[in-house]
Amino acid sequence: ERPVVDVTWQNIQARAVLERAAEAIGWGTPKPPNVGRGLALSERGIGGGESHVEIAVGADGRVSVHTGVPDTGTGIYTILQQVVAEVVGVPLGTIDVGAMDTAHSPIDPGTGGSKTTHITGRAALDAAQVLRARLNDVAAARLGVEPEQVAIDGGMARADGQAVELATLAR
Repeated sequence: ERPVVDVTWQNIQARAVLERAAEAIGWGTPKPPNVGRGLALSERGIGGGESHVEIAVGADGRVSVHTGVPDTGTGIYTILQQVVAEVVGVPLGTIDVGAMDTAHSPIDPGTGGSKTTHITGRAALDAAQVLRARLNDVAAARLGVEPEQVAIDGGMARADGQAVELATLAR
C-alpha cells in the first residue's frame, strides 16, 4: 500500500522482512481456537525538535546526566547511559541519569513516540562529545601529550604509557 505521506520508497526490503517475520511467528502453522495472529510493517517519521542534556563528572569520578525528560517507560535513561558510556569511556555503573526539577531542568519538549530516543539521545551524544573533548584536553595537559593521543576507557585516561583516573581530572 502507498504510505500516508506522499513519498515513494525505494530499495526497501519490506517483503523479505515480512516473510521472515511470518516464518518466525509460525504464520503457516495451525492456531488454537479463538487465537488470532497478525503481522504488519509501518514507517513513521520521528520528526525533529530540541532537547537538552547536561553532563558532569564529579570529584568521585561518577558521571551525572540530567535531562528534562522523565522516563515514562521508554527506557530513555538507559539509552542516555549507554550513549554517554560509549562516548566518554566510562562504565555504565558510574553514570547516574535523572530528570531535574522544573526550576533547574534543561529545556525539553517532553516525550512522545519514538522521538525521545532520537532527539534526547542526540542531545546526550552532543553533550558527551563536548565532555570527552574537555577531558582529553585536561588529561593531555596533565600527561604532557596532545589531546588526540589520549584514550579514555573504564574511567581512566591513558597516553604514552601513563594513566590518570577521571576522578582526578574532574577534581
